Amino acid sequence: MRYIGNKENVVPRIDEILTRKHITGESLFDFFSGTTSVGKYYKRMGYRVNTSDFMYFSYCLQKAYIENNTVPGFERLLPELCSIPSGLLITPLERVIAYLDELKPEQGFIYKHYTPGGTADLSQPRMYFSDENGGKIDAIRRQIEQWYEAGLLVENEYYRDSLPIDS
Repeated sequence: MRYIGNKENVVPRIDEILTRKHITGESLFDFFSGTTSVGKYYKRMGYRVNTSDFMYFSYCLQKAYIENNTVPGFERLLPELCSIPSGLLITPLERVIAYLDELKPEQGFIYKHYTPGGTADLSQPRMYFSDENGGKIDAIRRQIEQWYEAGLLVENEYYRDSLPIDS
């Protein structure tokens, strides 16, 4: 990820300037979306938002935050998560996150390429993630892929990125 920063802290100032200059409308085009801070802000304000960026990572964030208009309900998946308690105070998303949080770390792609343990043979081992967190990311990615392949996730609940699940 090559983002040095995002516009989250300056969006209120951008909005203040647009308001002061009497620039109004119902839609916004965020040309350099990055982490989608501007798009998310204006979407919450009721604007129709279009986004663009060269980075694939940004595209994934745009699909999640800008394209989706509802929080995923996980109707197909929830019956499979019987070990995670349900109730009035826990949302479907919180149940899924609780389940994923309990997974044991695995030594998959992220672990093998982005952790000190997975790259110990390199002259300068990579330290993007701790061994524990890299393994946790791999376990979560594998579980989500299995749910998708089993037909338990619908389109706004799943998006396949370009990283391989294994190897």
